[in-house]
Amino acid sequence: MASLKYPLVAPNGPDLEAPMPATASSHLVELSPRRTRPALAATSLAGVPLMLTVAEAAEILRISRTSAYKLAEEWRYTHGGSGLPTVRLGGRLLVRRVDLAVIVGVDDAG
Repeated sequence: MASLKYPLVAPNGPDLEAPMPATASSHLVELSPRRTRPALAATSLAGVPLMLTVAEAAEILRISRTSAYKLAEEWRYTHGGSGLPTVRLGGRLLVRRVDLAVIVGVDDAG
């Protein structure tokens, strides 16, 4: 099974253990098929997109994807009283970075 490629991200500077790029495409790090994207750090949301999928928000919150969807459903049924705030755009259920910053208690720098 082929592994997936994603950009090598170093939130606190360059990764000293990463090999030096030899070609334009070598700045990608190969991940196993079970790990579909790099782990996101919740210390700063500066590099996080304005809108995230529920699965991406779950990764930042360090909860399971299923728990995140249950919290999103709770938010919808309580009309914003509790749960994970979401926005529906077409058929997609998204979490705003601003709402995520409130939940984790960090500045929404970005």
